[in-house]
Amino acid sequence: MNNSIPFSDLISEINFKNNRICIVEHEYCCIDFIIRDLLKILKKNKQEINILSFYNSEDHYEKIIDFDNKSTIKIQSIYKNEIIENSYSYLIIDDVFTGKTLFGIKCKEIEGIYIYRSNSATETDMCSYDICILIKPLKSGVSTVYDGIIEIHQFDRTIFTGKYKVFRDETVYYSLC
Repeated sequence: MNNSIPFSDLISEINFKNNRICIVEHEYCCIDFIIRDLLKILKKNKQEINILSFYNSEDHYEKIIDFDNKSTIKIQSIYKNEIIENSYSYLIIDDVFTGKTLFGIKCKEIEGIYIYRSNSATETDMCSYDICILIKPLKSGVSTVYDGIIEIHQFDRTIFTGKYKVFRDETVYYSLC
């Protein structure tokens, strides 16, 4: 396939500093690959990365990040029985639904990347974000060529619709156009 697109080109229109970004994982998908790709871009921009996880332990993120220097990444997880202090300083909140439901975190009007696992985002949730990245399974089911569909929406316009294939160290994105 020669219509592959680098992830940096996919998100070149997205300004992380001034936007609230929502990533929605639909059933039968795992969005760890997009977390890895986003962290690579943020690391290139020399941005301090803080992750607040209601989804998994610190070890899980260290496995998917696979960076030489992890010192710019701070991970706080409920699985270490840490006291969750100020969620406002976090760039990435993983599993917002669990955080809101069980721990009462508030994430209104704060810039950052909010991850909804297992199709837990409602349309009302998605409307409160500037940009939504939807990770969906293939309509046809299982394929050896593609792993799923990615859609990037900004308000009422679609920035990108395509398919992706996850490999061990990289993800290849394909445009549908």
